[in-house]
Amino acid sequence: MCEQIELHTKTIPSRRRRKLWEISEGHHCSILGTCLRRSDLKKFSKKKLFHVEPGSSDYQIHLALVGYAASRNPKSRAMHKFMEERYRVAVKRYSSVEDDKEVLEMWAKDLKRGAVAGAYWAIMTNQSFSCETLNEIYGQNHMLSHDIVCSSQREQRLNKEVVNKAEMLEEVLVSERQIHLQKQEDLKCEIAELKKMKVENTMLGVEIKKVLGKNTQLKKELTGTGLSGELSKLKDQLIESNKRNTALYVEVETLKRALADSRDRFDLANETAEMVESQNEQLQENIAVLNKEVLSMETAMLGSMDSSCNCSTCDDQNTNRCPGPDLCGQTILYVGGLHKMISHYKKLVE
Repeated sequence: MCEQIELHTKTIPSRRRRKLWEISEGHHCSILGTCLRRSDLKKFSKKKLFHVEPGSSDYQIHLALVGYAASRNPKSRAMHKFMEERYRVAVKRYSSVEDDKEVLEMWAKDLKRGAVAGAYWAIMTNQSFSCETLNEIYGQNHMLSHDIVCSSQREQRLNKEVVNKAEMLEEVLVSERQIHLQKQEDLKCEIAELKKMKVENTMLGVEIKKVLGKNTQLKKELTGTGLSGELSKLKDQLIESNKRNTALYVEVETLKRALADSRDRFDLANETAEMVESQNEQLQENIAVLNKEVLSMETAMLGSMDSSCNCSTCDDQNTNRCPGPDLCGQTILYVGGLHKMISHYKKLVE
């Protein structure tokens, strides 16, 4: 292929681009397959210039166009003009490039962004690029066609999966649509109920306006009959009563506090009285005990005196030496008992 391209380029002026029929025949299939869409093939087949039989397949049309591109004729010139006009932007971009490395970099970028057709036409019709570069780009484009076939199969499989998912989603959508319709019915019922409530509220509003009108009329009547003056007097009396009530409330609070203080003093007095009464009871008990002891002592002493008194035979009777009729010279021994009782016993004896 490279040798055929070089043979063609020998007869081409150095500044002119290649025409379609000047390119190697081995590249025509690749160029037309890449740069012409199926819709373009249909358009060419409908033109009388190309003499394509009706009902021909896309592949048959493609073969016919590839055959026409091998030589200079009205058909090849028409195809060349068509692609020159369509890809004029790409042709202009690549016309300013003369370095093979730069053209390969530009081709890689166009290949990556999917702008293959215009770039391929601009490169294959440019005679500034080397045979090796053209063959490299031709090979990449050729392998790209295989990738497209594989991608097409993968896309068909994905399309089938998408169709299945779409059917499933359609079923879900039908179910959701039914739910949505049910919700719409519920909303319609709610709207009807709200409209009914709105009518009722409107009627209530009318009634309220009537009542307010009557109230206003009554106020006017009251003002006209002089009752407003009496109402003012009643308000003044009410204010005065409130003042008296406030004063009475303060007085009642004062009395409550005084009563509380009196109750506290009364409780304290009761506690003091109870304590004094308890002490008095204790003293009464002590006095009773003392009285019993005194009575017991007196009884004992009297008994002793009756049995031991010898005043009738005593020489000191009725003299200054007589110790007294009670003891007659005898002494009392106090053993045990309470020490505080000694003074009482002493008074008793003396």
